[in-house]
Formats: sequence, structure tokens, C-alpha cells
Amino acid sequence: MSKLIFIAWLMVAGLLLPGLAVAGEQEALLSHDTGAVYEVAVRGGAIWAGWNDVLYYSSDHGMSWRRYDTSTGFGPGWTSAISLADDTVWAATYYAVVNGGVEYYVNGGIYSGGLNNPVWEYHEAPSPSDPGNIIYDIAISEGIIWTANWWKSLQRSDDGGTTWQLIIPDTVPYLNPRDRLNQRIFSVAVDGEIIWTGSQDGLNLSRDSGHSWTTIRYTGNEHGLISNKVAALAFRDSGDVHQLWAACWTTFKPGEISGLSISSDTGRTWRYALPGLRVWNFLFNQGDVFAATDSGLMFSSDGGNTFSNLSAGKLQAGTPAYAIGMTDDFRLMVGTGSGLYNAIYDGNYWQKIDFIQLPAEEHPAPIPGILAVNLCRPNPFNPSTTIPIYLPQTGLIKLEIYDILGRKQRTLASAGTRAGEHEYVWDGCDDTGRTLASGIYFCRLTDGRTAAMQRLILLR
Repeated sequence: MSKLIFIAWLMVAGLLLPGLAVAGEQEALLSHDTGAVYEVAVRGGAIWAGWNDVLYYSSDHGMSWRRYDTSTGFGPGWTSAISLADDTVWAATYYAVVNGGVEYYVNGGIYSGGLNNPVWEYHEAPSPSDPGNIIYDIAISEGIIWTANWWKSLQRSDDGGTTWQLIIPDTVPYLNPRDRLNQRIFSVAVDGEIIWTGSQDGLNLSRDSGHSWTTIRYTGNEHGLISNKVAALAFRDSGDVHQLWAACWTTFKPGEISGLSISSDTGRTWRYALPGLRVWNFLFNQGDVFAATDSGLMFSSDGGNTFSNLSAGKLQAGTPAYAIGMTDDFRLMVGTGSGLYNAIYDGNYWQKIDFIQLPAEEHPAPIPGILAVNLCRPNPFNPSTTIPIYLPQTGLIKLEIYDILGRKQRTLASAGTRAGEHEYVWDGCDDTGRTLASGIYFCRLTDGRTAAMQRLILLR
């Protein structure tokens, strides 16, 4: 998507997102019980969010949610990684085993299930068989599954998780990977035969699919790694730009600082960004970069040279951002220390997603007190669709249709309207009566104080 479209999107944005109701299982959890959301995975309009032993799933851009629990085979413990591949969701958990009030080891596993209605399958981790098993990252490339395990190093499966190969990214492997700091793996990134792993003591690089390795550590050189503990890795590809981004945290060596280390030459030289901040996750979109940090969600429009804080003034001061995903209509799904948030692309408005226990229904009722554009029907549509709205109080409203470039095409309402539920019909035409082409459109409702929006798909 071009920068022009994103600028146009921001013209349409600056609005309150629709009231987020839940249609789901009876065990839906109230948001104040969820605490921090550490994992978010997004594909198109499908969203997965995980914390504790809970996974929530939305298939409609966060408008409604379903909870999956451990009764379908998903293991206990904290959700530590989520990755999507084809029609499968991969998720990992870990949990502490306590004996006599003392936590003496941690365990967990990796599970796979269907994207829409999973029955989870547990995949056994390879030897060594010590009790520790903490998977922090999952990378899937060309049908190969790679897992970053803090106790059991790097693991690879070529057959969908049926069998696994233990890979020790070191020239002198130890019997137990956890006995050597650079074998305690937090993150993994794969680019063909090039494999990167981030560890508790530097970066490990293989150029031959994991057969041989070199380790890159902090040396104090101004063009070297900024620090040794590498919590997250990702490749950024945009035009002729191909970079490795490493989220580095301080360990125990003098001179280390947390921040981003960025390399365009396979780790030979590095430049720094966000010095002093612990970064948990990235999202790349053309030249734009989002970084989830302990200080909130940071944004760069110049490839990481300069950053601004999108969550400043929107979230309570000190709220960290842990995970970031983006739907195909450019809504940001941000996992934070206080729950899951839905934010518009430029960060001008944030809304917490409340997982409220409601009975399942095809069209959830509006949440009282919140201006809302509810689920339009049909959607996609041809030739017309009904747009239900909810007004918390009587007042002057505007209900308008915009195209994906941010151009207003139709005004459906501009008048004083009583509080309550109302319905409007859009026939797919603009204000002149011209029939509009197939595509994505946005219905925007405002009362002069707040606004709400719904995405529409017109199919001719």
C-alpha cells in the first residue's frame, strides 16, 4: 500500500473505533482480569491475542471475539508465542512447577490447531530431556518450523511438528543448552539458508541452515551490537532495503544499553535506534516502523531514524507495549501491560477491547453509552446494505461514506437525531447518484465529540 493511501486513511481516521462487543463462548473473561497481553498475531481481519493460558480469536477485525480454553487440548501456563502459517495457528506456553512453595523448574510446550476451530495438538520437544522447556518465539519458513527455546536452544521440524531436531548454535555445544548463555534462545529469524537466533549472550548466525555457526557479541565498538541479550528479531524488507532488526537488552557487561541494533550487511556493522528502551516487538509497513517498548508504542516514518511515541497521552503513563499487529484495514492491535488495545494507524485514538460476557448472537447489541456503527448487513454487499447505528444521546450527527483514499463519496445523514438505535441504507452510489465501483469503503459516524467507523466491501 502506498504512502498516499496511508495519508488518505489518516484523513478518514482520527475517530473513535466502534464499540467492541463480544459474541463468544460462555467462559468469556472480563478485561480487568486479563492483565498484560504479551502475544498478538494478525492476518487480514483475523486476530489472535494471548495471555496466561487464554487465547482469544476474532475473525472480524476485533468486532467480536471467541475464547479458546484448555479443554480442547491447549496446554496450561502463560502464552509465550503465537505464529500463523497457512490454515494453522501455532502457540507455545510455559508454566512453573512448584514443590514445597519453591519454584524449581519451568515447563511448557508448543501446540498447533486450526485457525477457525482448533482442537490443539501437543508437539513433544526434542532431547535433552531435562524438565525445562520455554519457547519464546516461533518462525515458519518454507514449511520448516523453528522454535526459540530458552532451555532447549533452537529446534527445527520439517514435518509439521511430528519430529524435531535439536540444533545447538555454538561451535562447542554443551550437553544441556541452558548451561551456556548463548544457547539460551529468545528469538529466531529465518531468510532462506540464513538463520539468526537471539540469545542471552549475543546473536548466533548460520549461513547454511544451522549446520555451522558464528556468534556476534557486544564489544563496545560503536558499529557493533548495542548489547548482548537479544529479545526479538525481524527482517525488514522494503524496496531495496533488506535489514535485520534486533531488540537488545542489557545484561551484565559495562557499557551496554538497551535499544535496537540494525544491520544491512548480515551483521558486519550496526546502527542504533531507540537507545535506552527495551523493545519487545516490531511491525514494518513500507517505510513505517512500529516498535512495542517498555515506554509504549513507538513509531517511525523514516525507516527507524527518528521515532515518536504514539501512546503518549493515550495510555496511562508507564504502560508498556509488548506486542503489535495490524489488520488489513490498518487498525493496530496492541498488547500492553493493561490489556489489548485497538488503535488507529496514526495513534490519535486508542480503545481498550473489553471481553464482556454476552450470549452469542449474530449481531451483538451496542454497548450502552458508546456511539457506534454496528455490523452492517449484508457485508460484503451488492447493490445495497443496511447500516445500524447507536446514539447514546440526542444531537446533531453526520453519517458519511469514504473510499479507501479518504475521499468522501456520500452523506447519508446530517441532522439532529434522537438517542437510540437507527438504520440507514446505502445503495452504493455517491452524492450525485453515480454508481461506485467495487472496493473497500468506510462508513463514518460522528456527533461532534466522538466518532465511530465500520468497513464496507462493495462487490459489483
